[in-house]
Amino acid sequence: MPKSLVGQTAAVLILGLIATHLLTIIIFEEHRRVVLNETEQQHIAQLVAAISDIILSVPDDDRELVARASESHSFRVSLVPITPSSVNVVDDPQSARLGELLKRRIQTAVDEPIQVEIGEAKPQGELSVNATIVEWLQTRLLRMATGHDQDTALLVSVPLPTGERIDFTTMLPLAAAPGWPKVVATTGIFLFAVLLLSVWTVRRLLLPVRVFADAATSFSQDVQAPSLPLTGPYELREAIGAFNEMQLRIRSQFEQRTQMLAAISHDLRTPLTVARLRAETIDESDVRERIVSSLAEMDQMLQTTLAFAREGTESESTSMTNLGALVEAICDDLAELEYDVTAAIPDGIILPCRPVALKRALTNLIENAIRYGTCAVVDVRSDAQAAEIVIADSGPGIPAKDLERVFLPFHRLDASRNRETGGLGLGLAIAKRIVESHGGQIRLSNRDVGGLEVRVSLPVHFTKELQDVK
Repeated sequence: MPKSLVGQTAAVLILGLIATHLLTIIIFEEHRRVVLNETEQQHIAQLVAAISDIILSVPDDDRELVARASESHSFRVSLVPITPSSVNVVDDPQSARLGELLKRRIQTAVDEPIQVEIGEAKPQGELSVNATIVEWLQTRLLRMATGHDQDTALLVSVPLPTGERIDFTTMLPLAAAPGWPKVVATTGIFLFAVLLLSVWTVRRLLLPVRVFADAATSFSQDVQAPSLPLTGPYELREAIGAFNEMQLRIRSQFEQRTQMLAAISHDLRTPLTVARLRAETIDESDVRERIVSSLAEMDQMLQTTLAFAREGTESESTSMTNLGALVEAICDDLAELEYDVTAAIPDGIILPCRPVALKRALTNLIENAIRYGTCAVVDVRSDAQAAEIVIADSGPGIPAKDLERVFLPFHRLDASRNRETGGLGLGLAIAKRIVESHGGQIRLSNRDVGGLEVRVSLPVHFTKELQDVK
């Protein structure tokens, strides 16, 4: 079965239509066979009655001549003497029906019955009532394909007053096969039309479901994504309403968390400021510097934690931005601080993004490379689908088992990174959250020549997520 819901629905419809059409053809052909057989029997009864009447009306000497003249390539007429063994009335429904037709049409004026024998009265392969449904279906399909298994031999013997009988021998053709090219063509056109209509209808019905799925993906990357309009069938509107309500609750929880952290940060900054002012009054310079340094570190920790908590809840608008100019500005700012930063930046890379957030993410990544790898080499490239920023350093790298764990909030690597540099382990977590909110990806890998390489991929066109943010 196809993987998509449209494909599965279309497949079920087509299979159901084929099964229904096939069953209809089988029932129709079964009825057609009965009607054609009855019609053929009436035709034979009329022909036998007409020839019998002619033979009975001519002189005895001319009867043989008339019988010969009545023959054709598939119809034999002969005069034979009556013998006791030749009188054999077969008790068969089909033979009995033909016998009744002949009795009503032929007046023999003798006591001998009209004999009707149908060889293989039931077509070959005819099944009993105890046959399985599979065997029954196989037989019907065989009859549909070939008309029937074989022609049926027919013997009609009409007695004469002279002591002879007129034997009529012919083949009773069973229902011929239908015109399969026409049937197949009609069925194919019908199924094709139904397929187009069903696919169009299902796609139209599932369009709100696709929008709903896109909205869920967008919300997983950005809690500020707009709510969905209540459209579609009743059940889907109920689901969209529940999703919008969940979205509002989660957004409210994020905002409450951010407000709480902002309040804590504000409340802590006041005693930190007082402590810094009091530390300035300490006479011993070494003690004063250590206290001031600790207070500054605490203030930086508060700012970093608050920035991490706020990321994803801010509503910065999306705009077309020159990526090269943005990266170049970051590198120039760090170079002015005498950091070892080199960059290869082509012109003309324009992409949709939230420039302030993206600048924060790239700054964290480049500063990370400088802090732990002594230098940063930045390379920007792009193609028709995505732009890529590659940041390489010359540090010790990261163990392979920790390449994904470093993105966890507050996660630090004691062995591979220098703990004396400080930090809370939020830089990479913030960068990953920002990049993914832009519909991009961020990957880490160790370089063969030593050091760590960070690859950031960003779409160069407006994606569904970025349109929602905008």
